[in-house]
Amino acid sequence: ELGKILQKCTLPAVTVGSAGEKLGASPEPGSPVSADLAHMVAAVPEFPDIVLGVFSADSQVRNMFIWLGRQPWFDPIVYSSIIANCIVLMLTPIYEDVPYQDVIISFEDAETCNTVFAFILLVELFCRVMANGLYFTPNGYLKTGWNQMDFVILIFSLLDVAGVIDTGGARAIRLVRALSPLRAVKRNVGLKLVIDALVGTLRPVGYVMMFLFPTFMVFALIGKGLFGGMLFSCSGPGAEYPGGRLECSGSYVESERGLLFPRAWETPDHNFDDMWGSWVTLFQCSTSKFLGPMQDAMDVTSLHQSPKEWQSGENALFFVAFIVVAKLFVMNLFVGFIVDGFNANQGKSAADKKYARFVRQMLQTRALNANKGLENAYSKWLQRLVEHRYYQFASALGVAANAGFMLADHANASPAFRQILEAQNLGFTLMITLEMLTALVAYGPLYLSRDRWAILDALVLLGLYLGYALQEGQFGQFVKALRLLRVLKLAAAIKPVRTVLETVLQSLPQMVNIFAVLFIQLFIFAVIAMQLFSTTKYGKRLGPTANFETWLKSMGTIYQIIFGDEWQVMMDDTSVQEPACTRQFEGYQFGDCGVGKTSAALFFITMKLVCENVMLNLLIGMILDNFS
Repeated sequence: ELGKILQKCTLPAVTVGSAGEKLGASPEPGSPVSADLAHMVAAVPEFPDIVLGVFSADSQVRNMFIWLGRQPWFDPIVYSSIIANCIVLMLTPIYEDVPYQDVIISFEDAETCNTVFAFILLVELFCRVMANGLYFTPNGYLKTGWNQMDFVILIFSLLDVAGVIDTGGARAIRLVRALSPLRAVKRNVGLKLVIDALVGTLRPVGYVMMFLFPTFMVFALIGKGLFGGMLFSCSGPGAEYPGGRLECSGSYVESERGLLFPRAWETPDHNFDDMWGSWVTLFQCSTSKFLGPMQDAMDVTSLHQSPKEWQSGENALFFVAFIVVAKLFVMNLFVGFIVDGFNANQGKSAADKKYARFVRQMLQTRALNANKGLENAYSKWLQRLVEHRYYQFASALGVAANAGFMLADHANASPAFRQILEAQNLGFTLMITLEMLTALVAYGPLYLSRDRWAILDALVLLGLYLGYALQEGQFGQFVKALRLLRVLKLAAAIKPVRTVLETVLQSLPQMVNIFAVLFIQLFIFAVIAMQLFSTTKYGKRLGPTANFETWLKSMGTIYQIIFGDEWQVMMDDTSVQEPACTRQFEGYQFGDCGVGKTSAALFFITMKLVCENVMLNLLIGMILDNFS
């Protein structure tokens, strides 16, 4: 657009900025595009005359930092230091004296690396501030939210490196440093657009929250009135219905281990005894983890009396009503507003969708016109053969037959079946080879560069011949199995399936950015979970298959939580407090206690909302939007 404008105008040179650089040109007064050019020129960054109240435009120190920030190698160094800082953060153990832990980066090496990274990012801060000022200038460094976040993380990093904070404060500082991956987002345009669009959804989400809050409040009050103090039961045998709190006294012997335990009249982990507990329990129900609370409510008898199975089955109606209203309606409304707000903040209007449809139509037309073959008579005859429906039907039948034989393959197959399978595979290879040669003779060598399905055929054929060359190895079997990719070509011949494939391909660029942002969020929550729960004692679900001892295990556990693991049980396990745990072992820096019920609930609920309710549903919404 700027090039078209410049061609229409007489452009005398102008200088902008205290350094007197020629940054652009201005059209003649009265030109129909003068306002556009004035806006464009005004948008060019302009160095202020003085920054920080001391450094003028002639200052050698300031010019040195400006020169440094303009070097082509400066930004890659800063970006690399941010990525390296994240790697060090995830590989450094939380406590250096935990027995039997695998230490990849020691505390001393981590402190050295953090000092270097903090210095590089401090130099970058001075380069930006010397160029644009800190705040009280038109383009001040702290006038954007991304730079403010960058500045806060840098301050906490410097405090951590300086060692001026005690051990408890240093742990809190490392929690803030877990946000370091967001600094890399600021330097990537695609990821930054996704984050900015998500931030832009906060306003419509606020409207949903205005409806969600009273909904949860009403059900919390009803639940507190119905089940408050009613879900208690005895921790051991001897106080069964019609017994109750009075009979729940003394001790009992656990038969399996032969240990003596005191009886206690206790409430389940998720209950309606207070407002906070009611909210957490309802949120658990909204994530489809409602079976435990509902069964407890269905067994209610009366106050201070032990539960009896199915005594109050009608109480299940409360949970059914909540699931219908809160989960099926309000939470999906929440997701819908996020997806709609995300598309709006990405500038995806109705005109954008029409333009995308037009581009897709042009690409399809170009694909049809691009398949013009050679002009000689033999090539034209082969073109008619390749485009004939019987030829295409025979090709599809061969692909389907090969897929059927591959599905019929099994362990301990008989020698006769193996011979039939090998003969069929050889025939399929010869068929693809003949099809490829026929297409090359019909359309010429440029056929491979013009047709995406031809490229797929070439890759499948290459994989088949590599498989025969590497017959004995597992890699050879793997590349031979790539011939199943040709089923995609068969599926593409069906219009509804082709529409789905085109939608997936069209969604790939957006999916890459959304997956990258999701990975960054998982990274942040994994680092925070390491800081909070790395030494927490095992419980009902927290154990060898789900824990937060290392970054890799934290990522795996969070992945399990997002896709349906019992997150509410892990939340209870990580909230363990004294006397059921030890705050700090004698002679060590750590203990095996959790963080308490409130802190654990805030962490797990935030993680579920951000990573699952927002990001995964945003991905689904984006695919559905492209499909429409």
